[in-house]
Amino acid sequence: MLLINAVNAAGRPVELFVKDGKIAAVGQDLSALAGEGETVLDAGGLTVLPAFVDLHCHWRTPGFEYKEDIATGSMAAAAGGYTFVNLMPNTKPICSSAAQAAMVEQKAAEVGLCDVNQTVSITENFDGKTIDHLKTLPASVKFITEDGHGVQDNATMARAFAICTQRDITVMSHAEDMEISPWDYRLAEDLELPFADTGSTITLTVQQALPEGVEPPDTELEERPLAQADPALTEALRQGFAWQYPAAELAQVPAKVSVTGIVHKAEQTTLERPGFLAKDGLTAAEMGTALHAFLEHADFAALAAAKQAGTLETAIPAERDRQVEAKLTAPEIAEKLDAGRIRRFVESEAFARICAADEVLRELDFITALPAAEVLTAQGNAPADSAAVAQAKVLVQGIADLVLVFPDHLELLDYKTDRRKSEADFLAAYHAQLDLYALAISKRFAPKPVTYKGIYSLELGKLIEV
Repeated sequence: MLLINAVNAAGRPVELFVKDGKIAAVGQDLSALAGEGETVLDAGGLTVLPAFVDLHCHWRTPGFEYKEDIATGSMAAAAGGYTFVNLMPNTKPICSSAAQAAMVEQKAAEVGLCDVNQTVSITENFDGKTIDHLKTLPASVKFITEDGHGVQDNATMARAFAICTQRDITVMSHAEDMEISPWDYRLAEDLELPFADTGSTITLTVQQALPEGVEPPDTELEERPLAQADPALTEALRQGFAWQYPAAELAQVPAKVSVTGIVHKAEQTTLERPGFLAKDGLTAAEMGTALHAFLEHADFAALAAAKQAGTLETAIPAERDRQVEAKLTAPEIAEKLDAGRIRRFVESEAFARICAADEVLRELDFITALPAAEVLTAQGNAPADSAAVAQAKVLVQGIADLVLVFPDHLELLDYKTDRRKSEADFLAAYHAQLDLYALAISKRFAPKPVTYKGIYSLELGKLIEV
């Protein structure tokens, strides 16, 4: 096959000759290499590049196939020009063995659209401590990672490094200290770099006297008449310097935002006491994490049955212990769970809506393009009245706590652990977030509309309709 009328990464014309499935030549005027009846493909001026590699992918298999699976991930990779992808281990169960990694890679090979490598967790089931499984990994395992988790124990991480040095395994580290990150996560989460007009000025100083030791210019040269400026060149320069960017309004439109970043941008950033200074060893943020972690993994059917039988008093601790045993929640977090707030939740209107749904989707992440005007409004910025802004899109990313799927509609529920907030405070703080969630989720599940948006405050024990 001969590929013609292509350009390379530098923008220069290029042709490619492919023989027996491999690139045999790259250059120009390669038609002589093509034999009789050779297929000729006209690139039409498109850019030809080497295949791409993605070292951080989530294909959600096994356990979270409703978000993504191997077939859809493979098709997306191939469509984007990616021939190798590296999959993260935060599946269900967590990929902590070579057998599970081989299973995923085998399924990807059956699809056959790109090469796939499945990583293995640094610590077994993300427990933060156990690394014995690293000693028995075969040579086929090349990468280990905790994905979005940082190994908090330095000694454990050091031992993992030592094992991987001996076994030629690459460690992909999420370097985050959970004692520090609650202080600055709001500042680091949504860094936007909009265009900034600095109003800079340049001051020029004209020196009248010649510095000491510098000879004066030739007087004959000074007496020569100055050349006349070229009118055409002068006009071209004038027009060039007078040029203005036709879509200047778009300089204030971010290319990508996170939904939580929009909320945090509107709030005042506060610093908390670190956990080691707290009496119980946990910050308020970590207490909220315990509630969120429990609800993310909770067996709602079992809790509903316990509610019906009047045995919630024992069912909630049992569910907490189940999550610890399954290594879904760290013991030090689970032991601080406020069972009373969980009980109020199970007895609430929010839980009744969950039980009535045909399907409950938890921690549903999304990334989608939304109209720039709607995003700017949610950020508290008035969008410019221009055609460019009206047509612009912003990539919006977020994670919805709960999406309740009914036959003809969808409902959104979001847990909040904020303290010292009234209903009005919750609405003011999170109305924009839920509105953007609804736009994104409605787009993803079209034609089903989102007909209800609610915030459940674990502090107030109340469902607040947005």
